[in-house]
Amino acid sequence: MWVGLVRGYGSLAAGRGPTCSVPTGKNLAPAQTATGAAVAGLREQPIGASSCGGWKSITQELRAVMSVQQDAVDPDQGGCANMALLALVMLWIGTLLGVSFLATPAKFLAPSLTLPVALDVGRQTFAVFNKIEWVYIVVCALLIAIGPRNRLGSAGLVAVAMLSALQMGWLLPELDVRVGTIIAGGQPPASPLHHLYIVAEVAKLVALGMVAVTAARRLLAGQRLAPAPA
Repeated sequence: MWVGLVRGYGSLAAGRGPTCSVPTGKNLAPAQTATGAAVAGLREQPIGASSCGGWKSITQELRAVMSVQQDAVDPDQGGCANMALLALVMLWIGTLLGVSFLATPAKFLAPSLTLPVALDVGRQTFAVFNKIEWVYIVVCALLIAIGPRNRLGSAGLVAVAMLSALQMGWLLPELDVRVGTIIAGGQPPASPLHHLYIVAEVAKLVALGMVAVTAARRLLAGQRLAPAPA
């Protein structure tokens, strides 16, 4: 394609009729194909005065090719990455709901389970779950990196990572100290740390929902743009 542009420039300089590569509707690849396929679909054709002339034709061709390059998306890589991201985030949301909003409140309803034992179980559960969440964060970051550009998904994942870091570096250690005091028979002073942890869990749930929605919308958009089977 770029060879066609150089030849067109040379034709103009030599005073001959310009030649340029004109993308035709038959040769243009769909927007969701890779950039290389879009460029390969262009072919060089001599252009007469009735079709286009001089610099105008070369400029139009350049704009058309750049437009295809900007909209081109690899359906295999992008679709698989979005599908894997959506599946992993939904699994993460289910785990978060099960651990933080179902299992944790339910254990305090058991009459045979004393408060120190319930708190000790909760401390161990959230310590393990926080490590699992970092595995989720790393894998989701890789899927976003290899897939098409996803600003909302990236922002949501960054928010989840910041909240998880806050929990790991501050909230969980402080809550562990309070649980240790209760297990030892003491009574720690009132603190909003428990409520702050719940707020952080809700915020993570919202951010993960945003990542899942953006991945699902991109997946559906890719299916609509996919060419119909022959």
